[in-house]
Amino acid sequence: SPTFAPTLSAGTACRRISHRRRRRRLSSSFVLRVASARPTSHAYPIMAPTIKLFYFTLPGRGEVTRMLLNYGGLKFTEQNFGFDEWTNEWKAKMDEMAYGQVPVMEVDGKVLAQSGAMERYVAKLAGVYPSDPWEAAKVDEAVGLVMDAQDALYYSASAKMSPDEKAAARKEVVEGSLKTKLAAVIKLLSKAGGHFLTGPNVTYADFVLFKAICGIASGTMDGVPANTMDAYPELKAFHARFAALPAIAKMYEAVEPGPKMAYKQLP
Repeated sequence: SPTFAPTLSAGTACRRISHRRRRRRLSSSFVLRVASARPTSHAYPIMAPTIKLFYFTLPGRGEVTRMLLNYGGLKFTEQNFGFDEWTNEWKAKMDEMAYGQVPVMEVDGKVLAQSGAMERYVAKLAGVYPSDPWEAAKVDEAVGLVMDAQDALYYSASAKMSPDEKAAARKEVVEGSLKTKLAAVIKLLSKAGGHFLTGPNVTYADFVLFKAICGIASGTMDGVPANTMDAYPELKAFHARFAALPAIAKMYEAVEPGPKMAYKQLP
């Protein structure tokens, strides 16, 4: 037998249409609230962990991590040791703990080694490493460019060379390939607006560049004059701008003459 759809009264039909419209409005409102609550590209909603850093007192491969920790206002403790203590005690402990090398971090009792991995992890906690994949890739690109310049100098001398040979090798790089590498860094800085490496805001890449400039200007490498950066006014201006960031200025305000003085001011 044939079936018949029930006939709705005008009042019932109107109430149902009104109900559907209200549901759509509520749904749209919820979507807008969720969208507005999403973190920004540099936000990582991670609870602050318990961090301990193991390294020498010198800047070296641990300084970028130190700066990031201080910049992010992250609480941490540090286990320092001298070279004799490293040889007699800590080398064996690091063989057990990680890969027999430092820096190393303990994060909530878990071990993290390799300076690049440590830096990126802390950069995310400090809010200076983008969560957007493309933005993160551009920060890594800038880091790679700075490392190319730094490594050209650092790896120009070997342990088998005499002091005079090391100085001559470094001098050759300072007068040659380092100029090309730093010119590329300056080009990137200028393209980004001249303030920081990837745009108007500080990112992980800027910490790497600041550390590289300080290393070159530290006066600790034979063949590399402490005033080398005088030839690069754009990078000197960047150094002054970064060194003036409140967290960085506070970190080095009491520094004494030595390898870390360039982190406070260039010669």
